[in-house]
Amino acid sequence: MKKSKPKTYNQEDVTMLRMSVIQCCQAVIDDKAEVKRWSAYKKELVLKMSARVLPQLNAGREDRESLFPAPLLNGKSNVQSDASSSKTAENEKENP
Repeated sequence: MKKSKPKTYNQEDVTMLRMSVIQCCQAVIDDKAEVKRWSAYKKELVLKMSARVLPQLNAGREDRESLFPAPLLNGKSNVQSDASSSKTAENEKENP
Protein backbone atom coordinates (compact mmCIF):
# COMPACT_ATOMS: atom_id res chain seq x y z
CA MET A 1 0.00 0.00 0.00
CA LYS A 2 1.41 3.38 -1.01
CA LYS A 3 1.65 6.14 1.51
CA SER A 4 0.13 9.38 0.36
CA LYS A 5 2.47 12.32 0.22
CA PRO A 6 1.71 15.18 2.57
CA LYS A 7 0.14 18.15 0.84
CA THR A 8 2.48 21.09 0.44
CA TYR A 9 -0.36 23.54 -0.15
CA ASN A 10 -3.38 24.72 1.75
CA GLN A 11 -6.55 23.33 0.16
CA GLU A 12 -8.54 26.39 1.26
CA ASP A 13 -6.12 28.68 -0.60
CA VAL A 14 -6.45 26.53 -3.72
CA THR A 15 -10.23 26.70 -3.48
CA MET A 16 -10.14 30.49 -3.07
CA LEU A 17 -7.81 30.85 -6.06
CA ARG A 18 -10.00 28.61 -8.20
CA MET A 19 -13.11 30.61 -7.29
CA SER A 20 -11.28 33.87 -8.03
CA VAL A 21 -10.37 32.64 -11.52
CA ILE A 22 -13.93 31.44 -12.09
CA GLN A 23 -15.26 34.87 -11.06
CA CYS A 24 -12.80 36.55 -13.44
CA CYS A 25 -13.97 34.29 -16.25
CA GLN A 26 -17.57 35.16 -15.42
CA ALA A 27 -16.67 38.87 -15.57
CA VAL A 28 -15.24 38.32 -19.07
CA ILE A 29 -18.34 36.42 -20.18
CA ASP A 30 -20.62 39.13 -18.73
CA ASP A 31 -18.55 41.78 -20.55
CA LYS A 32 -18.05 43.83 -17.40
CA ALA A 33 -16.25 47.18 -17.65
CA GLU A 34 -13.66 46.13 -15.04
CA VAL A 35 -12.14 43.67 -17.53
CA LYS A 36 -11.01 46.55 -19.74
CA ARG A 37 -8.99 47.95 -16.82
CA TRP A 38 -7.11 44.69 -16.15
CA SER A 39 -3.40 44.63 -16.88
CA ALA A 40 -2.11 42.54 -19.77
CA TYR A 41 -0.49 40.23 -17.22
CA LYS A 42 -3.79 39.57 -15.43
CA LYS A 43 -5.56 38.93 -18.72
CA GLU A 44 -2.88 36.43 -19.75
CA LEU A 45 -2.94 34.74 -16.35
CA VAL A 46 -6.72 34.34 -16.39
CA LEU A 47 -6.56 33.05 -19.96
CA LYS A 48 -4.01 30.37 -19.06
CA MET A 49 -5.65 29.32 -15.80
CA SER A 50 -9.21 29.27 -17.10
CA ALA A 51 -8.78 25.91 -18.80
CA ARG A 52 -7.77 24.28 -15.53
CA VAL A 53 -10.22 25.61 -12.95
CA LEU A 54 -13.28 23.56 -13.80
CA PRO A 55 -13.38 19.84 -13.16
CA GLN A 56 -12.67 17.68 -16.18
CA LEU A 57 -15.22 15.18 -17.35
CA ASN A 58 -13.93 11.65 -17.15
CA ALA A 59 -16.59 10.00 -19.26
CA GLY A 60 -15.62 6.56 -20.43
CA ARG A 61 -12.79 6.02 -18.00
CA GLU A 62 -14.78 4.16 -15.38
CA ASP A 63 -17.64 2.80 -17.39
CA ARG A 64 -17.47 0.56 -20.42
CA GLU A 65 -19.81 2.58 -22.61
CA SER A 66 -18.59 4.24 -25.75
CA LEU A 67 -17.80 7.94 -25.65
CA PHE A 68 -19.52 8.39 -29.01
CA PRO A 69 -23.17 7.54 -29.65
CA ALA A 70 -24.12 5.07 -32.35
CA PRO A 71 -24.57 6.75 -35.74
CA LEU A 72 -28.09 7.65 -36.73
CA LEU A 73 -29.68 5.20 -39.17
CA ASN A 74 -26.63 2.96 -38.70
CA GLY A 75 -24.58 5.29 -40.88
CA LYS A 76 -26.99 5.10 -43.83
CA SER A 77 -28.53 8.19 -45.30
CA ASN A 78 -32.23 8.67 -45.85
CA VAL A 79 -31.62 11.07 -48.72
CA GLN A 80 -30.29 9.62 -51.93
CA SER A 81 -29.44 11.45 -55.11
CA ASP A 82 -30.39 9.96 -58.47
CA ALA A 83 -26.76 9.12 -59.30
CA SER A 84 -26.02 7.27 -56.10
CA SER A 85 -29.36 5.55 -55.52
CA SER A 86 -28.70 2.66 -57.90
CA LYS A 87 -25.16 2.12 -56.58
CA THR A 88 -26.38 2.15 -52.98
CA ALA A 89 -29.11 -0.37 -53.74
CA GLU A 90 -26.58 -2.67 -55.45
CA ASN A 91 -24.16 -2.39 -52.52
CA GLU A 92 -26.91 -3.25 -50.04
CA LYS A 93 -27.88 -6.34 -52.06
CA GLU A 94 -24.26 -7.54 -52.11
CA ASN A 95 -23.53 -6.71 -48.46
CA PRO A 96 -26.68 -7.19 -46.38
